[in-house]
Amino acid sequence: MNSARALPVWGSLKQRTFTPDRRACYHEDHTAIVEDLHDRDPETARERMRDHLIRVSDNLLGRH
Repeated sequence: MNSARALPVWGSLKQRTFTPDRRACYHEDHTAIVEDLHDRDPETARERMRDHLIRVSDNLLGRH
């Protein structure tokens, strides 16, 4: 993952798609996932992580 982030294409995608609203949304996603883990609810954490990754993928690749 970190090696992919070092590629120029990653910076270009992020620059074109990252907005303050998306940052807030991602922060909410991450907070909810951590809370699920803290509550020892792996199924909900898994579902939220899957939804988060789909959202990020859609935003980066323009499928929104």
